[in-house]
Amino acid sequence: EVEAGLYHERLPSVAKALFAAAKTADTQLFLATHSQEMIDALIDAAVESEGEDLAIYRLYRRDDALRVHRVGEEIAHSASLTGI
Repeated sequence: EVEAGLYHERLPSVAKALFAAAKTADTQLFLATHSQEMIDALIDAAVESEGEDLAIYRLYRRDDALRVHRVGEEIAHSASLTGI
């Protein structure tokens, strides 16, 4: 979990640095988190970094099977702003 051990007020700058590092290295990052604050920081960093893609995948178990749900950036941003 990328935010482990980090003070929550530092998460926005960490998220921006992650986007910058990925862009510089011309690569994609895969991150795991349970932190809504980290998700919000990543969404905000993606919005500020025009043209940068963000995909959020939620993994959950239903009927003894692992399920995956992809949340698009626009939906995630709207949900973050409204507190959903």
